[in-house]
Amino acid sequence: MKTVVAKIESLTREPGFVYTLALILMRDLFLRPEDIAEVNPRKHLNIQELTFLVGLLVKGEIDFGVPSEDGSAHRFALTYQLFEELHRKYHEPFIEEMGRLAENGRETETREANYRRIFGAGIAVSEPIFYAASGLPVFRLRGR
Repeated sequence: MKTVVAKIESLTREPGFVYTLALILMRDLFLRPEDIAEVNPRKHLNIQELTFLVGLLVKGEIDFGVPSEDGSAHRFALTYQLFEELHRKYHEPFIEEMGRLAENGRETETREANYRRIFGAGIAVSEPIFYAASGLPVFRLRGR
């Protein structure tokens, strides 16, 4: 996951990325009311992703060089690809754990111990925490 975030941050350091970001913001935030029902939210960055992207951009010096149209189009597409990769990275540990569970069963572990091990370790809640509207966990483990 850290490598994907590093790739996104590196992308924000490229000359003229601020202009590409402006295009992304226009595409994903400024929608006509009659088009909202037709928008596939999976193909757009949400407010948490946009805020994260802006945060990475302002961490360093912003290069206001004007990018070529092709360069900006490439960075535009790459931004969406990298966020899709980030989503997949969030899910990998959980999918691997479910695969191990399907293959080996719980063995001697009780159902509750299995639940606490999987969900208590955070592998299933790291993405919801990142994407929750408040930035706080969206649910608690039973009994805590």
